[in-house]
Amino acid sequence: MVSTALAILGEDCTTSSDQGGDENVHQGRPFIKYSRGLDTYEFLRQRSIFDFPVHHIRLQFLQAYLHYVYPGQPCINFDDVYNLELELPDSPRSPLLMWSILSAACPFVDINTIRQAGHPSRLEAQAEMISRAKLAYQVGTEKDHLVQIQSLLLMSLWQGDNDSPLEAPYWLAQALSIAKSTGLDIDVGKSKCPKSGLKRRIWWCIYIRDVQIALTYYRPCQVHESVLYTTAYGLED
Repeated sequence: MVSTALAILGEDCTTSSDQGGDENVHQGRPFIKYSRGLDTYEFLRQRSIFDFPVHHIRLQFLQAYLHYVYPGQPCINFDDVYNLELELPDSPRSPLLMWSILSAACPFVDINTIRQAGHPSRLEAQAEMISRAKLAYQVGTEKDHLVQIQSLLLMSLWQGDNDSPLEAPYWLAQALSIAKSTGLDIDVGKSKCPKSGLKRRIWWCIYIRDVQIALTYYRPCQVHESVLYTTAYGLED
């Protein structure tokens, strides 16, 4: 499946231009007005939230994501990754999710590609990408709870820097809070809901990431075994 997705990204994701999509981005998006007279779209645009890497560089990041990140954190459907790329540059459905994916993939991208994107190192590139993901999340541009959780899970892969070494547990706690508030921790069995498999997979991704963070930071797990799904996810999920 990964090879199929990589083939799609490598051959079929074509864009006519990587410039001039600002007006289309603004249409139909859940941006709100700031008291200073700027709406959130303009606020985010000034902070380069919509300035994604050009097409051929994005593909390198997305391929690295599918190769190295997805197998250990399969919280996003292949189709959603593909659709995110198709929507750029004119109408990015979720800047939060795209920056989260790019940030998570950054450690696995060839250094020459990193430099072509204008960054001297992987660490600096990832720090800039995660900062844009943080801003997109904190401003509240994403209203879909599942997309918020997916993005936060990927943001929890960022280990932070000397000024904020405990970012991973924080972002996971945010993901867990939203998951519980939306009932993701409730076992619905093999439901016929179209997203039931994805939801079950996301919940197990939260649990796995929680154990990883607990072992890394010598912290108690945030997910208690009493609220674990009794239904394990399978290939159909």
